Amino acid sequence: MAEIEHFVDPNDKSHPKFASIADLELPLWSAAAQDANERNPTSMKIGDAVANGIVGNQTVGYFVARTYQLLTSLGINGEAIRFRQHRSTEMAHYANDCWDAEVETSYGWIEIAGHADRSAFDLTKHMTKTKVELMASRRLPEAITVESTRAVLNKKIVGKQFKKDQKAVVDFFEDAEEDVKAALAAQIAEAETITITAGEKEFVLTREMVTFEKETRITQEEKYVPHVIEPSFGIGRIIYCVFEHCFRQREADAQRTYFAFPPAVAPVKTSLLPLISNPEMNAKIQELKK
Repeated sequence: MAEIEHFVDPNDKSHPKFASIADLELPLWSAAAQDANERNPTSMKIGDAVANGIVGNQTVGYFVARTYQLLTSLGINGEAIRFRQHRSTEMAHYANDCWDAEVETSYGWIEIAGHADRSAFDLTKHMTKTKVELMASRRLPEAITVESTRAVLNKKIVGKQFKKDQKAVVDFFEDAEEDVKAALAAQIAEAETITITAGEKEFVLTREMVTFEKETRITQEEKYVPHVIEPSFGIGRIIYCVFEHCFRQREADAQRTYFAFPPAVAPVKTSLLPLISNPEMNAKIQELKK
């Protein structure tokens, strides 16, 4: 397997190089076409597919187009390639869009690459597990005032009350979103207690255990969790498709077979092999190398 983890701003999933491939025509088999029982993909410019909302965004479209260019440059027949969009019944719950590159072989159509917009799923899971902030920030056009709620725990009382469960309570407030803390602050202002659920247990906290403070700050940046676009390639499957699509039989003798690989797959493109070694010849070899 080989994967690319390309992080993007969830509010701007454009790609700086998209214009370079926008006019490339690709065989796209959309989820809507599959639901309508259309059996063949539709050839269209990737720029039009993104503009019409068939492909979710420019970054997904860019990688789909570049994958097509890669596969055809390796010797796979472009007419035997299609990009199939995941239908709603097979789309991962966290994905916004996903397109599989499929190649027709003697075994039928096989998937060899996937291109998924995985939203913020990856980094959110990493942050939850590691407790490390994995955020990016965007600069705002002008400074803004941000209000936040901070929970202040009396750890002496909390520790005495909850003992070994103290950490679960502390982690709850450290991980709680702003709207959750604001709601709890409003609740405890009216009542003597609040109830939280942490580690699959319920805990009742009094005003002696927790207080809430409002904090105000001025900032000119806004933090966000990046979304990830993930092209994923099955290297073994791609190599198999290259072998099959480059296989040839001679017209005069079918037993004489060979491979017609394009030059791009050659591990060595050019070799300079001088038959003799002398200063004059070596100087000329260096000129040719340049």
